[in-house]
Amino acid sequence: MKIVMFCGVALVASLLSACATNSGVLPIGGGNYELTGTGATAFNSGVGVKGDLLKQANSYCSKLGKSMVLGQAETENAHMGSFANVNGSSSNRAGGSGSINGSYIHPGTKASADIIFHCE
Repeated sequence: MKIVMFCGVALVASLLSACATNSGVLPIGGGNYELTGTGATAFNSGVGVKGDLLKQANSYCSKLGKSMVLGQAETENAHMGSFANVNGSSSNRAGGSGSINGSYIHPGTKASADIIFHCE
């Protein structure tokens, strides 16, 4: 029973993880580094993704025996997509006509964040 509960908690935690993918620490010159990340679902926030990136940056600098200093940070929250049905009729100059029947899908976007930092 404990194993099943542990697996359930681990699954929920992994699904709600703020940062699904990230760029890894990228040196951008002048002793500065950049980290970019994207949320796992449309329910993540840009601030949550940024928090995960800050933890990774701090860990990176700690391995160098230094402290992380944040230079810049940008966030973008997730936006849900939309779906619409289109039904109607059309005509053209040549006298032809027809019906329009289709669907329009606008995909949503995932939350993202970008940080620039250095270690000192």
